[in-house]
Amino acid sequence: MIGSLMDFPVAASPRVVFDNIRSYKVALEENEELQRRASYHQSWYAFRDGDTWLFGPSKFVGYEGIDADEYVSTSIERNGRATEAHLKKWFSVVENGSSLHDELADALTLFLARFGRAPRTKTRINVFRTEEATPRLLKSSADRDLVDLLITVAKTLPAADRLKIKASI
Repeated sequence: MIGSLMDFPVAASPRVVFDNIRSYKVALEENEELQRRASYHQSWYAFRDGDTWLFGPSKFVGYEGIDADEYVSTSIERNGRATEAHLKKWFSVVENGSSLHDELADALTLFLARFGRAPRTKTRINVFRTEEATPRLLKSSADRDLVDLLITVAKTLPAADRLKIKASI
């Protein structure tokens, strides 16, 4: 079922979440109330846009058609647990202590510091499942392009050859 408490429709696809994360970044730069609340969020969703990590809280990014004004005026009625439960099918929590978590925690801290804020101590950061599976999230677009090419080529190989490649990595 796509929907949540109070009939606020939850995100129908990962693309909606990515768009909402981009919108949150812009809205945060312009909206002092969003800036004030930025330290309150416990669950953040992140994705890499080029060489930059973008972030948004679950109660903002997990709903369809949300903007800063609607979020501020309805956030009490919205349920972050409902969005987190829904977003689990596309996103995973990054394990504390992993190199990816360290990278994301640093990036989130820098992101919020621009607004005089800091993440909560027990912040959870979630990434799209394919990003979590990519070791250390390749730093440059050239690296990502090379990996994409290798994956494309590997998909054309017979199953036995793909298994040999997988076993050797």
